[in-house]
Amino acid sequence: MSKPSSKDNLNSLGKGGLRARSSVSLVVMLSFLVGCEPEPEPRAMADFLEDSIAMDAKLRACRSDRRMAARDPECKAARQAAAKLSAAEQAARQDTMQKSSEEELERLRRQQEARDEAAAQRLQRLKVTAEKKLENGEPLTAEEARVLGIDPDSSVLVEGDEGT
Repeated sequence: MSKPSSKDNLNSLGKGGLRARSSVSLVVMLSFLVGCEPEPEPRAMADFLEDSIAMDAKLRACRSDRRMAARDPECKAARQAAAKLSAAEQAARQDTMQKSSEEELERLRRQQEARDEAAAQRLQRLKVTAEKKLENGEPLTAEEARVLGIDPDSSVLVEGDEGT
């Protein structure tokens, strides 16, 4: 007796058996291909900087599973992204505070300049008044005498003194 050929085996399966065998082969082959698909690359810090929702979710997952977090490169990348964002926010706050401080110093400087200007104008008016009084022989107040560089206790008539 001769050995049946593979062609005879295929013929003996019939059309239905052949389809079933082809379907099983296809399923096995697809399973193999799916199982061999490479793992996706872990997300990098830049990915988390662009997607704060993903970063927050990954950080929560890392906090909930400490063992996984120690081995997971995405946990490290998410922590680095969070630290970088925190540093950037801190720098922005410092810049805002610095600008606010500079604006406040400028405001105070302008106030002081305005007070100084007002005091200088008052002193100039007082000096003009004192000079006119002195020309007219009128008595000076102690403040007017000081503005003119005169000792209020000198022989110049100063209001409030008992006449000389």
